[in-house]
Amino acid sequence: MKSTPLLLACMASLALAGAIGDRQNAPNAVQADGQPPKSAAERVKEHCGRVGNEKDKKACNFAARQCTGRVARDAKIDEFLGCVDEAQACSSFALSDPNDQCVANAKRCKKEQNLPLGELTKLAECAKVGIPSYDEN
Repeated sequence: MKSTPLLLACMASLALAGAIGDRQNAPNAVQADGQPPKSAAERVKEHCGRVGNEKDKKACNFAARQCTGRVARDAKIDEFLGCVDEAQACSSFALSDPNDQCVANAKRCKKEQNLPLGELTKLAECAKVGIPSYDEN
């Protein structure tokens, strides 16, 4: 059935939109410019479309889908975006055994080096250290 992959992709997109849409900033918060806070879906779209991430936008969106199952639904959006960075930094290991080690390393690196959201180059370099399949390349 040729339409099955398309149907599954559509269902995944709808699930992602719903899961991300549920993640909101603090209620009644106002941004520094006096505007109401952006929705979680807008923040994810902005995060994945940021300057310097154009070629990896698909990897970022895939990472966001992965994080909908990893991060609690009531977590702050910055925690969710941190997960997106970790998953994207380790995307070369997606769906393989070293991925879990890479993500654990990424969490440690982000904390130790106090890396801001979106700093994928340094995060990926640090996270992949000591992973045999990466070190051999």
